[in-house]
Parts: sequence; structure tokens; C-alpha cells
Amino acid sequence: MILSLLLSACNPYRGFHGVDKKGMKKNKLPSQEIKEDYDKMSKKAKRAYKKEVKRRKKRLGTKETSIPR
Repeated sequence: MILSLLLSACNPYRGFHGVDKKGMKKNKLPSQEIKEDYDKMSKKAKRAYKKEVKRRKKRLGTKETSIPR
């Protein structure tokens, strides 16, 4: 009985809900993590830039027009 209590207390999946033992995420290479982080940050920066441009256009009252060349 004590042995079963010790084994259940040291379960590495304890506290995870909805995750089975076979579906746990595996470790990624550091280069892959850096690439994914860079992609996330660049996407976030693009969204923030577009939001700022939109806010600036609204504040200044400028309209987007094509410039004749």
C-alpha cells in the first residue's frame, strides 16, 4: 500500500488535465525554438505596426490615395 502511494505521488503526469502519456510534447531543438519565437515576434510586430498606422490615419484624418507616378 505504501509503495502504491509513493508511485502515485511521483507521477510525472500528475496535475495535467486532458493530456495522455503518449501525447506529451517532446523537446525541440534550440534552433527550432528560436525560429518559432522569431516568427511569433515578427507576426506580433506586424500586427502592432498595422494597428498603429490605422490609429494614426484615423487621428490625422488622412485618406489612403494612390500617388500618380
